[in-house]
Amino acid sequence: MTTAAPLELRAVVAPPLNGAELVFGPGLHVVLGSEADGATMLAPLACGMVAPRRGTLRVSGLDPRRSPEIRKRIGVLLSAEELMPRRTVALAVAAGLEARNAKTDARSALGELGILAWASRRPDSLSNEERRSVGLMLALSVPDPALLVLHEPLAHLPGIDRGAVLTRIGALIARETCIVCSTASPRDALELGGSLVLLDRGRFVRQLADASPDRLAPGRPAELLVRTAAPAELAAELAHESAVSGVEWDQHSRPRELRIHGAELAQLALAVACAARRAKTPIEALVSALPDLEVVRAASAGLTRAAWEQAERAAYDRARSVQSGAAPSPAAWDATPSQRAGH
Repeated sequence: MTTAAPLELRAVVAPPLNGAELVFGPGLHVVLGSEADGATMLAPLACGMVAPRRGTLRVSGLDPRRSPEIRKRIGVLLSAEELMPRRTVALAVAAGLEARNAKTDARSALGELGILAWASRRPDSLSNEERRSVGLMLALSVPDPALLVLHEPLAHLPGIDRGAVLTRIGALIARETCIVCSTASPRDALELGGSLVLLDRGRFVRQLADASPDRLAPGRPAELLVRTAAPAELAAELAHESAVSGVEWDQHSRPRELRIHGAELAQLALAVACAARRAKTPIEALVSALPDLEVVRAASAGLTRAAWEQAERAAYDRARSVQSGAAPSPAAWDATPSQRAGH
């Protein structure tokens, strides 16, 4: 018997989602997209708060709006969270844990993610960002979860121990839990790890193995962000490195950071190390620069265009081969848009 997928969307229309269709299996999946693309709509749909106008959404084969049992096994972090009306945050958390059949003590649950200091506060005294921190703790406390859908699990969460969140997510991945995280940040997507899906104008348009720069925007020149106490001296030395094609320095907004361009990431890193040694300045941080969401969208559009052009050429070659009676080349038969676009 076939086991139902943890999360399945079939031609879902729930604006701004517009025909979204994808099946999410066990493991971590990061959906990269903005609120306008529909990223914030995934969580309320998955937990049954919102019904799609058209199409179907199923969690383990069940409609979450019609199945209270499956709703209890879904952990959700929304863009805006509300706590149960209780006298203190600890009491509100205890009620939330009880509703999820979690046996965890409220104070212990708050302490694990670093927000125990809020236990005696009134729930209505928390900002939306603080309520999201509590909401994330509740989502991660669901026992035996069928699905977790977390919107921006690494952003706008004051007080939260980021490392503890990543550790908890890692433990759930090891148990083959399906976790879907939506974010507009390529940097957060890379830190979360897992596979990546690009959401663009309400549709899932591209699937990637990870959020590394060469996958997000293939063919884009390599970039490194370098933080140092002596950026002027380092920039002067980098001018002598053949691997470096350009250096940017915003002295006002980022006075200690250089953005370095080149053809190959490893060569850039080596060039920075050599230049720093000559300049006698320590490197405080060295990270790969990631393309922003608009650049990723543009890369996806370019890949899609290239795929269709290749498909049209292949179709033309097949038609000519049929007319001439010659056998078409295997490449002409095998080329498909999805293969060319890296799906």
